[in-house]
Amino acid sequence: MLSLRNLHHTKEFFIPVATFAVSTVLLHSLSKIFIPCNIRKYIFPSLRSPSCHPSSQLFTIVIEEDKKHQLNQLFQAVNAYLSSIVNKSNRRESQDQEIHDVFQSVQVSWKLVFTKIGSFDSRIQYATEESEIRSYVLTFHKEHRETVLNSYLHYILEHKEERKIQKFRLSGIRHLNWQPDETFDRSMTFKTLVLDSELKRTVWDDLNTFLNAKKFYGRIGKAWKRRYFLHGPPGSGKSTLITAMANYLNYDIYELDLADGDFPSHFNYSFFADRVPNRSILVIKNVDSRTLLQTGNPDQNEEMQKLLHLTDGLWSCCRNERIIIFTASCEESVSPALRRHGRIDMSIHMPYCSISTFKQLAFHYLEIQHHELFQEIEGLLVDAEVTREEVLGELMKSSDVEDSFQGLVEFLHRKRLKMDEAETSRVEAKE
Repeated sequence: MLSLRNLHHTKEFFIPVATFAVSTVLLHSLSKIFIPCNIRKYIFPSLRSPSCHPSSQLFTIVIEEDKKHQLNQLFQAVNAYLSSIVNKSNRRESQDQEIHDVFQSVQVSWKLVFTKIGSFDSRIQYATEESEIRSYVLTFHKEHRETVLNSYLHYILEHKEERKIQKFRLSGIRHLNWQPDETFDRSMTFKTLVLDSELKRTVWDDLNTFLNAKKFYGRIGKAWKRRYFLHGPPGSGKSTLITAMANYLNYDIYELDLADGDFPSHFNYSFFADRVPNRSILVIKNVDSRTLLQTGNPDQNEEMQKLLHLTDGLWSCCRNERIIIFTASCEESVSPALRRHGRIDMSIHMPYCSISTFKQLAFHYLEIQHHELFQEIEGLLVDAEVTREEVLGELMKSSDVEDSFQGLVEFLHRKRLKMDEAETSRVEAKE
């Protein structure tokens, strides 16, 4: 569980501001009384000269968004927590808007403020003359400081951990709108994700780079977004990877499946994409199944321009902190205009089940690292085109390990036989 105790490099989580005019030296001394020792270590040396508060009975804490090379996780937790409060009241959080909360009968108020900083400000890695830093200002009566510092902030961090990501899909024919997917399995994480270890590390590192690059994108004048193209056969793990990414980022998923026949022939992608909030993953699923996007269709260019506008147009420029993921079963069926480098930041191939993936599945689901049938299974996997979902389905058919592996061997033999028969038919057809 995320806590103030175990976060690394967190000396700049928040800045206590005394409610009376004192020097920074005195504030350091007072903090030993006001701030618990398990939190105090995350504050210094980030103190700046304190500001006076109109009421000497109030105590104020400033929680800044950015630290030198990483995001402030407490700021993220507060942001998610306050967003849930605002959403319940059908309002939108805005600058200088006061949000009131009650915790254990203690009343507190929050305000989101923006502060312009100089290009040499050390708090932001890619600061420019136009850079701003967001901060949450927390104000409460000073008699409640122990409750706020010892319990309330910990509660907010735990709230971030407990929040469960959601998945929304477009539904309806005439009145298309985003609806929660009640069947969504949100349990997959990078820790439980069965994927080639090198590929998993590559995706993990790329997401971390994205999270820490907000000011960099702002400095170069680009929207803070990341675009992925996942391609591979059905059952290769594209959806589970997306879920793991969403859990890691704490982003909700908005999925548009182009294989759904209910969509109009001329669908306005950007109109519905504009209704997707920031800090979300927008998935355009099965782009190779959309007839209007297939090579050779006379309306392909017009339809493709609509889809390209989604990644290159106004929506991408005005929205930030977005992940856009296109998925396809066959890479070659997707227009090169969509998947070319520069329009897609990372192309990820989800292959058929490899020997490495099989071993991970066996260990993760059956807790087996070695078995006498492994060598035969590995030999069959070299030529048999089977997905990880097919392999997992066979392994989970029986609670008996021997039956599971024997069933998988028989399945792989049948699969190879069908592949050989299909190849023979193709050769005969050519002759």
